[in-house]
Amino acid sequence: MPAVQFGLGLVAFSRSRVLPLSLVLMLVSGCAMMIQMAASNTILQTIVDEGHEPTSTELGRVITDTRLGRPMDDALAETAERIGSKNFSFVITAVMIQRQVGGSLAGLFDMVADTVRQRQQFTRKIKSLTAMGRASAYTLVGLPFFLGFVATVVNADYMHPLYHTSTGHKLIFVGLAMMAFGSLILRKIVSFKG
Repeated sequence: MPAVQFGLGLVAFSRSRVLPLSLVLMLVSGCAMMIQMAASNTILQTIVDEGHEPTSTELGRVITDTRLGRPMDDALAETAERIGSKNFSFVITAVMIQRQVGGSLAGLFDMVADTVRQRQQFTRKIKSLTAMGRASAYTLVGLPFFLGFVATVVNADYMHPLYHTSTGHKLIFVGLAMMAFGSLILRKIVSFKG
């Protein structure tokens, strides 16, 4: 079973070009590989050799750093900081704790892969649930511009005082300021940082 899981995970990993998906597939492959192999440098080297950008490059830098005498924990921590992915930082933290405490790295990779997969699924679910709110926000921001354009095209004399008097300019400025404030509030309502 681990050999099949490793094979399928490695094939999917080699096809992935997106870092978060590569991360999950790397963990699945790594979990099965840990059951088959013991040395972590061998596993990293296999991921670098078989993987695609950007994961293989980042892990290649880790291997290079460790070959130059840098501790594995420091190299992994720098990689996590450089990438800036919360999921990758979570994986690196779990691996560093496991290296200090000991235990089954295969079980850890399996658990971390499941956690990262659930986090990604939760993020996608939140984005789909807030999609209608984002569409409403875009409509509310764009509607005044559209109506102003239509009113200008249909009856330019009606819009003339708005464009050519100081009171009209003040009204345009106040309207733009209120729209900017409203769009900030709408952005805050529908945004989600996972």
